[in-house]
Amino acid sequence: MIINMEQYMHQAKLRQTTLTYIASRIPESQISELRGAFMKFDKNGDGQLTHQELMEGIQSVPEINLSI
Repeated sequence: MIINMEQYMHQAKLRQTTLTYIASRIPESQISELRGAFMKFDKNGDGQLTHQELMEGIQSVPEINLSI
């Protein structure tokens, strides 16, 4: 059980490190665009996207045609 917990914690740390590395490679201009899109999707302004907010946001972009 303890070994499983240690493995999970290691995986979570690796995942966080990888995401931080990827995020550090995104140019500032794209970050601004992504921030703007996120703010449009986040209808209640709580800083988190619900499944509903994400789906409505994606469907509002004309270039994306998803049938989920």
